[in-house]
Amino acid sequence: SNYLSKFKTYEDLQLKIDSILADLCFGCKANKFEAALQEIGRLLGYISQRPDQQYNVRPDNLWIFPNGLDFIGFECKNEVLNTRKYISKDEVGQMNNHIGWFEQEYGADKNIKYIHIHQTNIVSNKANYTKEVSIITSKELDKLKKNIKGFIGEFSKYDLKSVSEDFIEKALETHKLTLKDVEQLYSVTPVAQ
Repeated sequence: SNYLSKFKTYEDLQLKIDSILADLCFGCKANKFEAALQEIGRLLGYISQRPDQQYNVRPDNLWIFPNGLDFIGFECKNEVLNTRKYISKDEVGQMNNHIGWFEQEYGADKNIKYIHIHQTNIVSNKANYTKEVSIITSKELDKLKKNIKGFIGEFSKYDLKSVSEDFIEKALETHKLTLKDVEQLYSVTPVAQ
């Protein structure tokens, strides 16, 4: 509700989200993509950060559920060419380093979903993730973007400053954007090369 209330009109909100979703695509510059992912996290009600930008050694994006107990950590490889057939050893190593940072910073007992954003979910036979990692490919990213557009459409007839939290919660459920949905519906399992 805080995010929605920043906009004077639904049209302003729609223009902003359309711009964000345009930057949330494969082939887009990393900085734009990561900024867009941060904004989507905020829209969905997360504390949304870009630790790598701040500290230069952490995940590209980190979403923290307001309860402070649930996390989603993203490593974004959206600039990788779609002709690439696998996730490289270096890219897996980078994700493993981010996993290590997260566990050191927050503890190994936290509920976190690690997500690699990449053109493929095939992992090089020379690489292994140290924890469970899921992959968002272009297919899953497109599905997420479609559902975000549907979610935003729910507010077209309302004063954005007075939309109830119950209505927002129902809209998140309708468009499959709850924490559980984000953790389960928009990523696939990595496959060995």
